[in-house]
Amino acid sequence: MSDGAAVDMKQRSSKHLLRDKSSQEAKYEDLPTSGNGRHPARRMATAPTFIVSMVLISFTIAGIGAYGLASRRKRLPEITEVKYKKDRCNLDSYKSNIHELNLRGCGLTELPFSIFRFKKLRKLDASDNHLASFPTWISQSSSTPLDSISQNPFTCLEIIFLSNNDFTSIPDSLSSFSSLRVLAFRYNHITNLNVDVLPASSLEWLILTGNKIDFIPNSISRLTKLRKLMLSHNRISSLPKTFRNLQSLEMIRIANNALQTLPSLLGTMPKLAWIAAGGNPFCQRLIENRHSTKPVVSRSELDFGKQVGKGSGGITYKAVWRGNVVAVKIWNNAGQFSDGSPDGEIKTHSFLHHPNVAGSIGSLSPPDRGLILRWLDNARQLGEAPSLTSVTQDLPPVSINFPSMSPKNLIRTALTLAKALEYMHSTGFAHGDIYLHNTLEAINKNGSFTAFVSDLGAAFPYDKVKDAWMEKVEILAFCHLLADLATFSVSTASTPARSPAASRLLGFATNCLDHQHSPIANRPRFATILRQLEELL
Repeated sequence: MSDGAAVDMKQRSSKHLLRDKSSQEAKYEDLPTSGNGRHPARRMATAPTFIVSMVLISFTIAGIGAYGLASRRKRLPEITEVKYKKDRCNLDSYKSNIHELNLRGCGLTELPFSIFRFKKLRKLDASDNHLASFPTWISQSSSTPLDSISQNPFTCLEIIFLSNNDFTSIPDSLSSFSSLRVLAFRYNHITNLNVDVLPASSLEWLILTGNKIDFIPNSISRLTKLRKLMLSHNRISSLPKTFRNLQSLEMIRIANNALQTLPSLLGTMPKLAWIAAGGNPFCQRLIENRHSTKPVVSRSELDFGKQVGKGSGGITYKAVWRGNVVAVKIWNNAGQFSDGSPDGEIKTHSFLHHPNVAGSIGSLSPPDRGLILRWLDNARQLGEAPSLTSVTQDLPPVSINFPSMSPKNLIRTALTLAKALEYMHSTGFAHGDIYLHNTLEAINKNGSFTAFVSDLGAAFPYDKVKDAWMEKVEILAFCHLLADLATFSVSTASTPARSPAASRLLGFATNCLDHQHSPIANRPRFATILRQLEELL
């Protein structure tokens, strides 16, 4: 995040938005668009082109492995970006040995047969087209025209993006895509979730945001390898009992559906650490009698300056309000994203007041939808968002030498974050996205620093009595964060390898992560975690 960054900005500068092409598409899954196309999310934001040096990535990953945490969640080699081609929609312009193929926005109504020329293809992006089905030749295995093909490239594909097309169901032929790990059908017209045609033996990440799904079949339990499931902005009113059989699931996004209650079976899933469920009817009932004390401000009261960020459906500006420099985040159009909606985020901000929660100081009056945020100079994220390869695991930050990660401050930083999260749960709000990439370090004028829990886009209210298990789900997310905090402190050169502080925190995090092997009811609450971290000082 560049100097002068505002708190709560999920937006990145060009330097921070991408690591590789696969990270780019992961960001796109959260980007809304204007209503210019046939779908509410048709026009995609322009992606930056800066790619982080592979030398830096190799260094940071090597540092993590050396410190012994690589076995916790295995890192795999990233899929690197192919060079941009002037005529990228012309398949004849590509060499046959490419690993990635970008056909985004090429006006396709059918996948071209010449794709079979690319026998090493691992990633296919055919989003923003007019596809409604797969051609019959994909599923043909022995008859013409496939009998002359020595290798079917679809058996090697690991990542397929088919977002912003015209599919009404999942193509049957996907069952033969035996290497498929990541599949995106964001903003199509899917009503029937035919789980039986999905490759259960390999699928780890399924993106179905923004469709018309109102029913999850019992057969969802087939997807035993699934780690990340994106179902926000559909019409789902319940989850089947068999859902609890998804024992590998780590993250679910089910915001802005038709849930009357927070599904209690989510509190029985051992690896589940990240839940986004805002914008459902049960959330509205929980906050309808709450009243915010934060001001609602007219746009005319603000003196707007330059744009400083863009992403997640909004634009952030530097501005002056009542003589103070602030950041103003304004959502455009529908502003939908996988974690929730602008209205949900604005309401969440209006109820939270804590010095280490990067909350708003006010909101914009209708018809505008926006937040007024404190302006922070020299604010940086303590991690980078997961890629399509790491799935749910943060990547090391691009910057180095974070004061918050120094041996002197490392455990105090963990304590600060725990206090902020304990506060949120004491008020009946789950964060939904506890990660180091949603944690900020801001350098104050006197040279000291302040750590913030930021990005409340996935936060939502819950019933602290009936759904007390929700806090214990987020304990597991915090355990992952602590493990990354200890590990990244070494890999970013903020802490000497084997420093006592990093060793103590890593040992604590490792023991904390063992809670996923025991009943969720046995996990500690944040108040207990606070006491245990204080003992590490």
